[in-house]
Amino acid sequence: MKKRILLLAICFMLLFSPAIMAEEIVDGVVVGGEQYNDARYMRRSQNLSDVSSAATAFGNIKQNASESATGVVELATDAETQTGTDTARAITPANLSARTALDSRAGIVELATNAETITGSDSARAVTPAALANRRSYDDVLVKTDSYIITTADFGKTLIMNAAVEKTFSAPSVDETNDGALVTLVKAGAGKVIFDCADSDTVADSGAGDTIYDDVAGETYAMITLMYVHSLTKWIIREAYGTWTTTD
Repeated sequence: MKKRILLLAICFMLLFSPAIMAEEIVDGVVVGGEQYNDARYMRRSQNLSDVSSAATAFGNIKQNASESATGVVELATDAETQTGTDTARAITPANLSARTALDSRAGIVELATNAETITGSDSARAVTPAALANRRSYDDVLVKTDSYIITTADFGKTLIMNAAVEKTFSAPSVDETNDGALVTLVKAGAGKVIFDCADSDTVADSGAGDTIYDDVAGETYAMITLMYVHSLTKWIIREAYGTWTTTD
């Protein structure tokens, strides 16, 4: 009889001892009919503050995030974001704003306004085609009222002659470095407008060093776009309106 009582006592201890039961994370709740609030159990509400080293405990259970698994991820610094080689850290919106574009790295860039494009001194903003077109409308048109010697800095510009009498645009000396250079001439007044070649260059079918002109008084809309072709030492006509005549 004593053996039976002892055996029953041992079985009772095995079944209901908190130290023997499967370990669970509880928070003052009843588990298996018993209340557990002792230090042997981590409490959900304590967020690991009830263990001797929360950082160590968390480090033991955490899983690093990857492209194929959810988990814990460290945030990148601005410097790591700018370097752009770290594959283990996540960037924040603040980090992203620090990744500005430079001439040595890709990044975020602010678009220039029309005014900034016209000024032409900003080295941190990007120019859009629309802003560039707006600058051309301001900077690339020269209005003249007297004869003018064209310079290579005028290539790509529109030169308007507004005069009631004959005036001349004199071309500069050009070489292979100016191959493909463009210049547009506009006759805005009644006076004859002449384009005079330099050296032995020609324009269209003109003679060497000769000219092309429009002398029709009423053609105040006349224009001509010329392009220099070095292999021919010739200014060819890209586009023209009005009556343009060459000399030889």
